[in-house]
Amino acid sequence: MTSSSVHLRGGLIVAEAALRLLWQLEEDAFTLTLLEDGRLRVQPSERLTPELRATIRLHRDELVKLVGYTPDDSHLFSDDPEARHA
Repeated sequence: MTSSSVHLRGGLIVAEAALRLLWQLEEDAFTLTLLEDGRLRVQPSERLTPELRATIRLHRDELVKLVGYTPDDSHLFSDDPEARHA
């Protein structure tokens, strides 16, 4: 089985599986928060099954990157028409 990567603006590259997991967690009404010490909090924790906890651990590093990701959208607000197509 090959793993697909997703390239996001700003150069962030993550596994497609990690991005899909994030989407699924959000769809299932989980909230992911990056704590100051670098830990990832997933709430409500009482709804996490052992299998889901294991999957989150497997993709933890990429989930941390995704939760902390802020795309550079400055080109959307530029007066330069060429910059809007970057």
